[in-house]
Amino acid sequence: MVRLPKRVLCLHGGGTNEAVLVQQTAKLRAAMKGVSFDFHEATRPYPLDEVDPRVRARFGDQGGYFNWFGVEFDREVESIADYVPTLLDDSVTFRYVDAEAALDTLDSAIQRRGPYDALLGFSQGAILITLLTALTLRRGNRPSWRANLCVCGMPVRDNSYRQLFEQPLDFPAMLAFGTADPFYPWASRLRAAYKDPTVVEYGEGHRFPHDREANTALATAIQLALEQGDLEGDLEQRARL
Repeated sequence: MVRLPKRVLCLHGGGTNEAVLVQQTAKLRAAMKGVSFDFHEATRPYPLDEVDPRVRARFGDQGGYFNWFGVEFDREVESIADYVPTLLDDSVTFRYVDAEAALDTLDSAIQRRGPYDALLGFSQGAILITLLTALTLRRGNRPSWRANLCVCGMPVRDNSYRQLFEQPLDFPAMLAFGTADPFYPWASRLRAAYKDPTVVEYGEGHRFPHDREANTALATAIQLALEQGDLEGDLEQRARL
């Protein structure tokens, strides 16, 4: 069977935009020859005064910044140091605002611009692709893409979607975590959302790895995830014959 070049659709994190993710993935894309990367941008405006000042200083304000959905929860927090324990506390109720619209927009983009071999999400983008995968499987359908690539992703925290994750998702996934990420205690729980995911860890923060060795390890893991998706897709196709 002839293999065409791989195509990956990339989703940025909350409070950034497509241009930021293009820069964030530059080293990774350079290490993955023969893979085509497309980028999809959210449309929900993110308040400028809440954008990381370092991001604004580098990319400016023209074009704006976006998140995929808003996050509401029934507890007051003042910093990430307070926020992470809140995420870990099952007694706190979370709600994703406008998540349904983001899911519809992403699904439409995949149908219009695809097919894709994989979806790559950073941070909040990874949450969205995990949620779309779970909803697609719950409806009895197999996603049109073949693997999820989640970098600094986190489990879906909106309580209304909890039933979707009573069993791990039976879908190929590569999960990458920075062990110095302040969200790591919560983010690492994403492992439980997938059945037998490939996991890569690197000693950096909430970002794509800058270290060459770690970046190479991430590129290799993504390539293996794409190959796993190919294998499972072939088996599924043969089962239909």
